[in-house]
Amino acid sequence: MSELEELSKFHSHLGAYAVVGLRMAKIAVEKLGCSGRKLKCEVFTGIRPPLSCLVDGIQFGCSCTLGKGNIKVTDEDSARAVFIRKEDGKVLSIKLKDNVREDIDNNQTKEREQEFSHKMNVSKEEELFEILE
Repeated sequence: MSELEELSKFHSHLGAYAVVGLRMAKIAVEKLGCSGRKLKCEVFTGIRPPLSCLVDGIQFGCSCTLGKGNIKVTDEDSARAVFIRKEDGKVLSIKLKDNVREDIDNNQTKEREQEFSHKMNVSKEEELFEILE
């Protein structure tokens, strides 16, 4: 089973924001060199879908989970996450670019969900995100 198929099973469908969250998590794991209990994350989406679907992608991608208490969701209606390496406090902030969010919000429909999910999965990191280390 592919990673996207597993994410779809975890989240119950494959939406663009879940894929965005997965991409954010993978960037954080790569740049910070850790995941799971060695990492903590704060996500600024709030808990209203579809934007909050980003949280599931992050949980799936880096094993920061609500159950372990190493992920926090803050109600700010922003497609942004901050990752912190527990070992030394190194911080990585990742924000979905405003134009990408507008594209998803204004154009994704049930019929185009797969198209947008694929687009989020294959787009270059610099096309999607603002990253601050």
